[in-house]
Amino acid sequence: MRYNIINKELIRIGYYKMNALDFIKLKKIEEELNNIDKEEQIVLFHSGTKDLEEELSCGVSGGFGDWLEEVLLGATDDEDLVNEIRENTCLSFYSEEPNWVTAKISKKLKKSVYEITEEDIVEHGQLCILIVDREDEDFRVAGSKEDDYVEKSTFFNGEIADYELPFGVEKGDIYSVARYNPVDYTLTGNELLTFLNKYYPEANIVNKNNKKNKNKIKV
Repeated sequence: MRYNIINKELIRIGYYKMNALDFIKLKKIEEELNNIDKEEQIVLFHSGTKDLEEELSCGVSGGFGDWLEEVLLGATDDEDLVNEIRENTCLSFYSEEPNWVTAKISKKLKKSVYEITEEDIVEHGQLCILIVDREDEDFRVAGSKEDDYVEKSTFFNGEIADYELPFGVEKGDIYSVARYNPVDYTLTGNELLTFLNKYYPEANIVNKNNKKNKNKIKV
């Protein structure tokens, strides 16, 4: 009886169909993300799908994924060049907001992101949360310096010439060249839906028309 009362109260205050243990986990995540040293650290997100939960809970592996394969096959028909790029490219991509969750689900289900429902997120969504040191050279953000003759792409702690960017990386991309990056947290199911709705509703295409949530974690 008491268990049901607790669960109803969690739903009332915004924790979608969660039990007490899930609530404790999300509150721990919230506390840790709100208390990082913003001068020294940054919170990054990597989205997958729920069928990869076990693999991604251990960490994000770099490689040459489906998206890079599509870009490559559209860029050249030189077989030798294609093989060379595949063999020499090891990447994983990240974002500062969890706005790729619905895109990954859309690709898996083969339907528009605008057709993705909250039920789809619960059933198929997955999100990795990483707390990264800004001096970690494995993580880089591609940008440009308008006042410089040669456009630059900035590491979190350095620079790389634009023409040295790995294949498939575009301006604004946050990426890693490491073979493997451990994750701090992974979310699926009702935990994931609650996290998006409560803290990052504007990153969830399902809630795109919602007003900005004042509870968003400031990271």
